Amino acid sequence: MKLNTRIPPESTGKMGEEISNKQVILSNYVKTSLKESDMSLRTSKIQLKIPSGCEGAVLVKNLYLSIDPFILALMKNQELELPSFTLDSPIYGFGVSKVQDSSHPNFKTGKLVWGFTGWEEYSLIKDPDQLFKVQDKDLPLSYYIWILGEFLEPLVIIDFKFHA
Repeated sequence: MKLNTRIPPESTGKMGEEISNKQVILSNYVKTSLKESDMSLRTSKIQLKIPSGCEGAVLVKNLYLSIDPFILALMKNQELELPSFTLDSPIYGFGVSKVQDSSHPNFKTGKLVWGFTGWEEYSLIKDPDQLFKVQDKDLPLSYYIWILGEFLEPLVIIDFKFHA
């Protein structure tokens, strides 16, 4: 898994097209500190269109993801208000994303949002209650999962680039 610090290019897929979607998967619960072997990279398929029957959903391309103490606790399978991550499933957390398609009246295609999303290139967010509009586009987008995000301070801000 390689990391890069530039903003990803626009989606090259066309609306409705099925494309590859790289995901960060939790392979093992973290014992002490996070190791690369605790995660793996998996490629799935996703349609660049909200599926029928998903009223109020938002499809996003993820730009920035955050690793914060809360995410690390979920990776350790600790007792929290939320259930721990499920092994062999995508990790999720706070991120900044661009709306690719939407059936929700508050989130328009092409707009930037921040909130709860999957650790993957594209996420279908079926219940966008934890999604918020980016208000000030003059600030670095990474601020929305840190200073402006009003949530936990991240340990690391990651701009994921998925390379084979």
